[in-house]
Amino acid sequence: IEQQKKASRYKVPQTVLGIVVLTRAYIIDQLTGEPIQESVMSIDFDPRNPKDERIKIWKHQLLFLNPNPKYKSDDTPKNYRDWLDLFSKSIDNDINIVLNVKNSGIAKTIQLIEYEALDPKTIAEMKISESKKAMISIIENEGINIGMDKGMGKGIDLEKINSAKNAIKAGCTNELIKAITGLKDEQIEELRKQHE
Repeated sequence: IEQQKKASRYKVPQTVLGIVVLTRAYIIDQLTGEPIQESVMSIDFDPRNPKDERIKIWKHQLLFLNPNPKYKSDDTPKNYRDWLDLFSKSIDNDINIVLNVKNSGIAKTIQLIEYEALDPKTIAEMKISESKKAMISIIENEGINIGMDKGMGKGIDLEKINSAKNAIKAGCTNELIKAITGLKDEQIEELRKQHE
């Protein structure tokens, strides 16, 4: 991915790893029609001479992972097993596999999968809830003195203005800033313009 950002950064010695997960209902066949019964397979990109000797040029590798649980064995490398289990479980939720949540990568992936499975309304409510927590934290941690800001009109607390400015910096929405500070939409927009 980094190499795709700018071609001039690409160098032959860089390690490039592509990962292909064979998820098609566990019936991936070879050209011969036989099922693929390996859990982990790889292809290197080094060329071979006419004697079939490998010429080491690239550190590129294409990795194929077959999550079919019946092909996982003691020979399957341990660092792949957790991921193969996760892929198997995501393909067939009823499969009798216990995921290793002690693996931080697996735990984080499970959280992402669960989050993505939520309906849009629930996701929006979660974002608002997190934004409220962030704004309350900003307000509590700033310890802003109460005062008046002549530029915003009579009777508006400097505390509210400073809280709104900090919330804008933190990326909070106008609706959330309005709910917490009581400022009007046009006042929040004016503060946004000042922030830019």
